Amino acid sequence: MEPSAGIEPSAGIEPSAGIEPSAGIEPSANALPVSRPRARHWETTPITPKIQCMNRSTPSSCGAILLAAGFSRRFGSIKLNATLPDGSSIFTKSFDNLSQSIDEIIVVGRNALYDAGTYHTMNNRDTSTTLILCDDAEHGMGHSLRAGIKAIPDHWHACMICLADMPYIKPDTYKQIADQSDQFRIVIPAHEHQRGHPVSFGRQYFNALAGSDGDTGGRKVIQTHPKAVLELTVDDEGILLDIDRPEDLA
Repeated sequence: MEPSAGIEPSAGIEPSAGIEPSAGIEPSANALPVSRPRARHWETTPITPKIQCMNRSTPSSCGAILLAAGFSRRFGSIKLNATLPDGSSIFTKSFDNLSQSIDEIIVVGRNALYDAGTYHTMNNRDTSTTLILCDDAEHGMGHSLRAGIKAIPDHWHACMICLADMPYIKPDTYKQIADQSDQFRIVIPAHEHQRGHPVSFGRQYFNALAGSDGDTGGRKVIQTHPKAVLELTVDDEGILLDIDRPEDLA
């Protein structure tokens, strides 16, 4: 496994935030839609399936965007569907660990992975989840990031940017990062003096993230605002470990 470097880089979303509740699932449903949702370019008329498991009584002020629209070019097949030693898929493990600590999650995916069943395990947690399908994912992770940022609800004061191919991050690590987050701060976890993922950005930086291009958006924001960075030491090697190739599954 190779340490991930830098940042390669809303639910309760109201329709005005670019979400149409009728897109593939009824608002009261507690499971993923079985039919393929319509998806269009999010900058024009975004149509997204909405998965609601809204059993929490108090909305979270720090949510998470889980970027899950990659193309697995180095893996050779659909990486997020690959099976880990515990029997879960990479995506399911990453989502489950995150959902144990974060009440509201936006998953940014793409149509081909939806059709392949990648996201169909997201109703297993007591978490409010929104799935957005990004047609621009092939242009770089920055485009997926922009789609997620655009859907953040007003009550989030911060957002963690998480990667779906990092299934070894501990649930408590996500909680520690969320607890240290606020609207003016950028929180970066570090293990043995190495920075990793996820990174939390305060609301003050959402516009800058939404204007990002390619794969450099989050990294550029960090470089531009070094005084806002809080480096949080965590006892979790998982923040450095992503899965790029089949041999990383062992």
